[in-house]
Amino acid sequence: MRRWAILPAGLLAALAFWFWTGTQPPLGAPRASADDCVDVQIWSNGWHASFGLEAARLPPAHPLRRLYPGARHFLVGWGDADFYRSDGTDLARGLKALLPGGATTVHVIAAASPVADTFIPAQLAAVGLSHAGAAQLAEALADSLARDAAGDAIPIAPGQHGGGSRFLAGRGEFNLFNVCNQWAARVLRQAGVGVNAAWVYRGDWLVAQVERAAPSCTRVRAGAVRKTSRRDMLPESLHIAGT
Repeated sequence: MRRWAILPAGLLAALAFWFWTGTQPPLGAPRASADDCVDVQIWSNGWHASFGLEAARLPPAHPLRRLYPGARHFLVGWGDADFYRSDGTDLARGLKALLPGGATTVHVIAAASPVADTFIPAQLAAVGLSHAGAAQLAEALADSLARDAAGDAIPIAPGQHGGGSRFLAGRGEFNLFNVCNQWAARVLRQAGVGVNAAWVYRGDWLVAQVERAAPSCTRVRAGAVRKTSRRDMLPESLHIAGT
């Protein structure tokens, strides 16, 4: 009896360990600093999160730049290929999406001005990344796209925001442990942001973590100025290493 009693506790401990370690791989880039910082955005409607960024943050050969060569801004999200393309009201379709093995899609909106100006979010957070982190984010977005023999993205359906948006064939598996916001959190970890993908089943939960872990470049630089000012106020005798 005691052995059987231990099994549930052991299973719960294993799941907790997986949630904590399996969703926090090492950061893939340095964190932003006052002299090495570029902003991208996390766009959220409360449930789903996408990345908002200037086209210039992606290299010219990036699949999204090739698909929309005239775009100046992008909004990019990822999700289950069936449920993401629906109106989100079909519960059975949503539950099916949580099962393993489903195809995925990337939704992209391309525009001349910031997409959030017209595709209004419930929340919008600026995220400060190092230049290396921004490069890693661009690479992660490319890696989330299925591509043809020429390396181009593969459109599969019209998007949700007129002619400047499309659903593209995606890579990766959407399931209960890798929903859209967890995908976004893992992309952010590759970009050097210390978020935990285990606890971001809602977009607003991801935004809350991001605002703590990766403030905007304006806040990063302001924080550096405050630290310098406090240090300058100390007596000269206290300006020693580690003070």
